[in-house]
Amino acid sequence: MENLCPRPDCGAVLERQSNGEFDTWVCPKSHGFAATITELWGQLQDDEIRQLWDSAKNGQPSDLLSPGLRLPMVRVEVAIDDDEERNNAPADAPFVTLDVAYEEQFIWFDVGEYEQFTRDKANPEPTPEEQKQIRQIADQFVEAWAEEVKKRNHLGAAADKFANIVDPEGKLARGFGKAMPGKSSSSHE
Repeated sequence: MENLCPRPDCGAVLERQSNGEFDTWVCPKSHGFAATITELWGQLQDDEIRQLWDSAKNGQPSDLLSPGLRLPMVRVEVAIDDDEERNNAPADAPFVTLDVAYEEQFIWFDVGEYEQFTRDKANPEPTPEEQKQIRQIADQFVEAWAEEVKKRNHLGAAADKFANIVDPEGKLARGFGKAMPGKSSSSHE
């Protein structure tokens, strides 16, 4: 199925373009481009993407048609700020109005709209306390998983076999700092 320009007065076949990190579908008549919601993660700030998607569920009807199914799109306004915190845009924050094909997860950017958004900021590395919490959660998961497998099979050997299938090189055990059933964190059985 071809994706067409959402503008009813155009309908040109959109051309897929990729720069290796961001895939878009561009109108060859320079009306704009479409991107999927998943493509926008890592490109735009998280709070704007969430605001965009949440607003699209109840957006106002648009004159544009979705690129694939040719269904009416919805229009949403997104407040733009310079951080990734949700719901804290200042009162004087600029808004950009976008068209969304909710069923297809396409967002349409008219010429110049995408450039108004602040680019995604790198997420900070977890603090030592957060790393400790992540390790504790991972350890609890592995222990609970192993115990459940043993209970269901009534034999520790079943857990050992499953661990060997799921993680034959013992990488998970080493990553979590604990041996999985039938594994030692230094062996590669």
